[in-house]
Amino acid sequence: MHDAGAMTRAVRAAIGAAMLLSASGQANALTPFETVTDWICAAPQERIVTVRILTLIAGQGYRHTDEAFFVHCLDESAQASRLLSKRIGEVAAGCVMMDGLTFAEQD
Repeated sequence: MHDAGAMTRAVRAAIGAAMLLSASGQANALTPFETVTDWICAAPQERIVTVRILTLIAGQGYRHTDEAFFVHCLDESAQASRLLSKRIGEVAAGCVMMDGLTFAEQD
């Protein structure tokens, strides 16, 4: 089960990773700070970079929170108009949290 502290650490780590990407000259790259709307408009290469960051940071090393998990999470979220203005990192953290709750209910 995921606790609130782990989620906070994951979001902070995602923010740190995004800052590193920006500092390394990739300021135009899609980051966890961008919105779900930006996800929709992004090129596949930008999505892959962002998903890899999310897998390492927000996925917390769990096998089931792989790249496909986050692509599915963000693609599904993009279909909900109320989530379009949310940041990618926030939505990804929410997907991880909901996934953790699903596993907890199965126990």
